[in-house]
Amino acid sequence: MQHKHLFVLLCLLLPVLAISQNTKEIMTTRGNRFVNYTNKPGAKAQFGASMTINVWTYVNDSLVQSTVRDMGGAREVTMPGSDTEEPMFPVVFDGLLSMAEGDSATIYQKVDSTLATMIPPSFGKVDFIRYNIVLVDLLTPEEVKAKADAEEKKQAEMEKQAEVIKARFPAVQKEVTKTVEQFTTGKLDKKITKTASGLKVYFANKSTGAPIKTGEAIDVHYYGALNDGKMFDSSFESGSPLPMQAGSGQVIPGFDEGIMLLRHGSSAYFFIPSALGYGESGAGEQIPPNADLVFYIEIQ
Repeated sequence: MQHKHLFVLLCLLLPVLAISQNTKEIMTTRGNRFVNYTNKPGAKAQFGASMTINVWTYVNDSLVQSTVRDMGGAREVTMPGSDTEEPMFPVVFDGLLSMAEGDSATIYQKVDSTLATMIPPSFGKVDFIRYNIVLVDLLTPEEVKAKADAEEKKQAEMEKQAEVIKARFPAVQKEVTKTVEQFTTGKLDKKITKTASGLKVYFANKSTGAPIKTGEAIDVHYYGALNDGKMFDSSFESGSPLPMQAGSGQVIPGFDEGIMLLRHGSSAYFFIPSALGYGESGAGEQIPPNADLVFYIEIQ
């Protein structure tokens, strides 16, 4: 977020910067208009180099993409080689070749007839696409290798965890079947929490972990079944959790509501009426219309 604030400040102070630092617009060797507002000392980005950058893309005055807004922050990129064919050389990389670590700049891409066909008519006449760039960090070969090694280690750990989860699938399936039967016969009635919407929750494990926050990125393991206990989907079978943003409407309403009642480390059952599930339409061949659903949930 620090670099986003820096960029906003730059936008407000552009007239001052242009005078005090004598910044001026230049034309790159590839024919793109370019302004470097900071001109930091140090080595410029080179062909084949890796770095982290933030980019804000504007069509006229509309922000259409932002690494900060849309991707959570700076993204690691690797500059193409010097032999990359010109039509395939991204405009942002053209600007980066004139930037050092910490620089903030703008580069303009002229909209030709081909690019114009990709821009929705709602933007009106567009002559240039504007990219505001911050070169956050130039990465050394050692840093690149360390990142790759860390990612490889993380991937190996995830695969190991997936195998552990998959090994639990038969036990989870047996327990869900048992719990659904208990719910159906009323044996869980005194242990059920019912919300105003009609969602019913049975807490298998009430954790003392941190509450789930709206918009928080979480990984959820789940076992989904119809109200007769027949499974239609399960992350325990695949070993891969469901990544989601809590309370943001990415899943059916009953699932979303139930997640917000949990804490990290919790496990629970959601008994979801069809109105909070897939309703009259159902979902594919496995979930018929007006089906009540059961989800067993675990959150780390």
